[in-house]
Amino acid sequence: MQYAIENEIRPEELLGDNTSLYQSLWENRTLEEARDWLCSRIAIVMDYSNANREGAGEYIKRITAYVRENYDRDITIDSVAEHIGISYSYLRRLYKEATGQNLVDYINELRLQKAKRLLRQTDYTVREVADLCGFHHERSFSRAFAHAEGLPPGKYKTLYRKVGE
Repeated sequence: MQYAIENEIRPEELLGDNTSLYQSLWENRTLEEARDWLCSRIAIVMDYSNANREGAGEYIKRITAYVRENYDRDITIDSVAEHIGISYSYLRRLYKEATGQNLVDYINELRLQKAKRLLRQTDYTVREVADLCGFHHERSFSRAFAHAEGLPPGKYKTLYRKVGE
């Protein structure tokens, strides 16, 4: 706790809100819940400590490299955090503060860039493109694509093919 105070870790980072440490600890019903809660708080403090040692910039480089290598696979923020060795909440906050963008948005941006290239340059179906870009469902892919590009992927493919002819 002393480390948290000395390094100005906000109470809401540790407790989720401004309740007291003791109150939060006592809200757990079992000893196992209390242990898990306390371990998660310690992990947050350790993440801050590691960031001070390693530097936030180094974490961002590692996060970005891992995502670039794996965005077309089944990755989540949890899996990225586990690979990097920091907590989920710390990764989200660190990435957002450093880049101004949510990590999920960055992953989807990479996926959609690849999707546009595949739609323009291959004969893959929309479903195949979705799979190749890391989307589990064609519907979620189509929704994300239409939101980003203003038209569904099938129309994008048709339009681009007509322009290219």
